[in-house]
Order: sequence, then structure tokens, then C-alpha cells
Amino acid sequence: GDGEVEHVHKIKVWDKNSALEKLAKHLGMFIERVEHSGSMSLNVLPEDAEL
Repeated sequence: GDGEVEHVHKIKVWDKNSALEKLAKHLGMFIERVEHSGSMSLNVLPEDAEL
């Protein structure tokens, strides 16, 4: 060679905000609530009911 030394550095980057958000959700610091609107009907029949 020509006497020059070349250095290569590898780095890993990631979305730190997303990582912190996932950690906080895992630890129960954030509670996600989903609200639904509309109507629904439900009929519950006992297993022993005679029709």
C-alpha cells in the first residue's frame, strides 16, 4: 500500500422515541383506551335451555 490507514466504524441507530413508548406501555405507564359508538344486541341463552 501507500502507507494510509483506513478505519471503518459501524454504528446502529434506532428510533429512541418508539423504544421508550413501547417500554412505557409494557410497564403500564400508558393506558390506551378505544371508545366505540353505536348499538349492538346480544342474546344469551343458558346451555340447558329448551327451545
